[in-house]
Amino acid sequence: MLALYEHKPFLNRLLLEASRTVLMSIIMCLYARYDAADRATWPTLRLIADSMAEHRLASPSRVHDLVSRLIEIGFLKQRAAPQDRACAS
Repeated sequence: MLALYEHKPFLNRLLLEASRTVLMSIIMCLYARYDAADRATWPTLRLIADSMAEHRLASPSRVHDLVSRLIEIGFLKQRAAPQDRACAS
């Protein structure tokens, strides 16, 4: 996918839009199947980045940037798991 868009500015902008759309879809799907009792299903940044990498739409650092922006503008909330907070105390 990335090779198709390489060195083509207009197509690169389209790829960014596709990446954002897929990213939001992945986040919603991960959240929908989230089971608080099963840590492997938690919609973590790592799981989101791994899912995006499977589609070859964004690097892990790009996913981090996109997710950070979605948090910044209020589309997502980032919070620590209650179990993680208990360990930090």
